[in-house]
Amino acid sequence: MKFSSCMAAAASLPPPSSAWPSKASSSLACASPTAKRAMWPSAAISAEGQSAVGISAADARCFVAEPMVHNEVEGGLGFVGYLTGLNAPFIESLWQEGLLPVAPCLGLGPDNELYNINADHMAAACAEYLGADQLIYLTDVAGVLDGEKVLSVVTCEEVERLVQCRVVSGGMVLKLEAAKRAIEGGVREVRIVGGTSPDALLLASHAAEASANDGVAMIPGTRVLREPLSAAQAAFSAA
Repeated sequence: MKFSSCMAAAASLPPPSSAWPSKASSSLACASPTAKRAMWPSAAISAEGQSAVGISAADARCFVAEPMVHNEVEGGLGFVGYLTGLNAPFIESLWQEGLLPVAPCLGLGPDNELYNINADHMAAACAEYLGADQLIYLTDVAGVLDGEKVLSVVTCEEVERLVQCRVVSGGMVLKLEAAKRAIEGGVREVRIVGGTSPDALLLASHAAEASANDGVAMIPGTRVLREPLSAAQAAFSAA
């Protein structure tokens, strides 16, 4: 099962000329935090030949959430929550019809209200709950940066050091934390790539296929791993 994720801002989605690499029967895209904006990427994807459909958390209780706890008060941040489950059979029924689901980052709470969910963490949670092989983050930078250099590989163990040393900041901290959660939750591979490149998503998907065949693919962006690469793999990746 493949899972590819397009994150919150519309600008981070692949340009219309990008091919969607994974079959619709095995992909889910997490888009903007409002149901209205979720229709934009689904329309663009459909226009390029891959049938896509925008879905809401309220559709068949597709995504369920709990309110965030702030200062020991549940719901202390208002309608901000975290994903606690999803309706996998509903999503799978869309895949069976050849449709690519595009979901806004919202969850239906126990009070039947919609809760905003951080896009990075929703994508990681969805990948975990669906038992996905792959999670791809598309962002507005080329990958995880150390100064102007793109780090080709980051391990889960290195994430805390990068944050504490302020090598990464802002939204990239959330992406790395979410990527670590996904890896620890059983997702085989996480990629963080620049969504402004027309071929970024396609290349990332092909890289995952190469990894499954014990190959190492030379692609843009950053690969997040549970453990460091072997010496031979690291040398090839740095070449």
